[in-house]
Amino acid sequence: MNGENLAVDGKHDQPPEQLTSPDYRRAMQQRAMQEQQAQAQRRARGWEVARLGAEMLKNQFGACEVQVFGSLVHGHWFSADSDVDLAAWGIGDDEYFLAVAWLQDIAPDFQVDLVQMERCRENLREHIIREGKPL
Repeated sequence: MNGENLAVDGKHDQPPEQLTSPDYRRAMQQRAMQEQQAQAQRRARGWEVARLGAEMLKNQFGACEVQVFGSLVHGHWFSADSDVDLAAWGIGDDEYFLAVAWLQDIAPDFQVDLVQMERCRENLREHIIREGKPL
């Protein structure tokens, strides 16, 4: 078989007839379905992390309100590299960095970002209020 008759599928060179075979199509469909399931599981884990984080921020750091925003809320934005974005009202300046450290400890499989609502830029605050979901 010479190289001129090979097609590239992104990872491996495949003969053109293999790219259209029913077995190949079935394998690619199965792979796509597995990736979608893994993505859905990761997103569900992200929501779990967000809820745990909100509970911790309220109970241990005095947050009076916590919202999740960003790709977790907008499912079509969510990817394998997505983080968990939380916004909190009522966390004091002296507690903020400790709260961030605790958030990282509860979810080593996610980057968790925390926005202190009293200190963030106005346009970010407006976006969070408009798009965020209370926890």
